[in-house]
Amino acid sequence: MTRTPPRRCRNPLWVILMCWSLRTLAGSDETAPSDTTERIVWTKSPIAVMLTVGEERLLHFPDSVSVGVPQALAASLRSQSINGTLYLLANAPFDATRLMVRSEHEGPLYVLDVAAQAHDPAIPPRPAVQILVDNPVTDDTSIDTTPLSAVHW
Repeated sequence: MTRTPPRRCRNPLWVILMCWSLRTLAGSDETAPSDTTERIVWTKSPIAVMLTVGEERLLHFPDSVSVGVPQALAASLRSQSINGTLYLLANAPFDATRLMVRSEHEGPLYVLDVAAQAHDPAIPPRPAVQILVDNPVTDDTSIDTTPLSAVHW
């Protein structure tokens, strides 16, 4: 009696599709952290940032930034800035407080209104925030490039 060799899958797309389907079904857990990123365009208006005590929140800026934290908030908020990402972690609830975030490369000065609330297991983890700068397109012919020292009044 001759045995026929087992049939092998000749279409790798089928294997990929099955793996993706299983991963999607397994990843439908409601308690899993969200991989979404909230995108906010900087329009020179304060950006409201809500924190949850004990959960670190990341804010991504176009450039490296430094942050000014008021002395009254220093015990309740840990802030670290690394390569354009601001890491905020609230140790205690606090009302909205204004933070100034300065770009280290001739960029804008951002204004954040940060508040923290107590941890609530019913609220899912908050997503990271990406701050975008809206650079309006300008027509080069409309810009006066004459040096100020050459202008005669």
